[in-house]
Amino acid sequence: MPQARALGRSISKPAAIISPDAPATTHTVANALVNTSAPPVSTAMTPTTAPTAIDPRTTFSQNLWSDNTLPPVALHGPRNGGDEWPRGIVPARSPKRWAIPTMPRMSLDLLFLGTGTSAGVPMIGCDCVVCTSDDPRDQRSRPSVMVSYPDETDTQRIRHLLIDTSPEMRTQVIRHGITHLDAVLYTHAHADHIFGLDDLRRFNAVMDGPIDIYGDQHTLEVLHAMFGYIFQSHKNINKSFVATLIAHEVKPGEAINLFGVRWTPLRLLHGRLPILGYRVDFGDATGSLAYCTDVSSIPPETYPLLADLDVLVIDALRYRHHPTHMTVDQALEVVDRVKPKRAFFTHIAHDIMHADLEPKLPDSVMIAHDGLRVRCAEHSATTAPESEKPHGRI
Repeated sequence: MPQARALGRSISKPAAIISPDAPATTHTVANALVNTSAPPVSTAMTPTTAPTAIDPRTTFSQNLWSDNTLPPVALHGPRNGGDEWPRGIVPARSPKRWAIPTMPRMSLDLLFLGTGTSAGVPMIGCDCVVCTSDDPRDQRSRPSVMVSYPDETDTQRIRHLLIDTSPEMRTQVIRHGITHLDAVLYTHAHADHIFGLDDLRRFNAVMDGPIDIYGDQHTLEVLHAMFGYIFQSHKNINKSFVATLIAHEVKPGEAINLFGVRWTPLRLLHGRLPILGYRVDFGDATGSLAYCTDVSSIPPETYPLLADLDVLVIDALRYRHHPTHMTVDQALEVVDRVKPKRAFFTHIAHDIMHADLEPKLPDSVMIAHDGLRVRCAEHSATTAPESEKPHGRI
């Protein structure tokens, strides 16, 4: 793997990330490579302490990773333009197609629905090289991910939990055939993370039941004020079809149990605004991940909660300094300190072209893109571009 051009801060990469026997190497990144369902319930939103367990609800589910739900998908070929195929991916019939391995029944899986900034990429009115790129990995909708895993009490039932509801949530879930959600967890109340909330009503209708949502006190208060027609629907002049949501307040460091899986809210800083990330632990040996978007710094008390991760998702907005987001170099420093088995960058601006940066990153670090699927248990990743939809529904 080639080193990045020595234009930025030098980062020492522990050899254990790649191989226990490999010598330590140094990686840097450029500062600027591119200039460019249940009975009806009240919708009143009274925050409650999150339960230690959630009663399963009868909802449609299907194995996300079965062979007949996701065909092989077209990409641009081997990583870095060479003969090396990404870890866990093997060539299929054509050298430009990657085959998707069968998903183990007991696993923790991550789907990147959106990986862009608050403005998205391409941006309105911009004709830079990234905004006009024909590489689908450079087309980034607003940030959101879906975490999927089998229910603890019924491993045939796959639970799907969404982190944030972006403005493109409707098109994101349609693209991937998602027809049910078991919960939504919010990181913070900025527009690019909450403006898709209204579309949760369709899941209410499809599942015939309410949806649990989780967030800190500030986020729940903003949601209550911004979406008053939902949370105070009794005041609406006309009887209308609105989402039915059950709000639960969560606090940093206080773990909750959702369908047998441990979720730990993480305190992060988005500039001066305290926000949440989430750590997800699925069993003792079947996967762990942490999702840390929109972060500019990580408080000291949070670092112990990021130990021993299989997957770390971390904000890496651009090469230049930003007051409320990490740069690529700062994100690499976090990776170097936390030492996850793999790391993925998200919330990426149009300053970064995927094909330019990824070859310069350490082997254990990748740039996430819309449609990327990560399997925390078996260390592989696949993708589904806009042009190809999964067969069947999730």
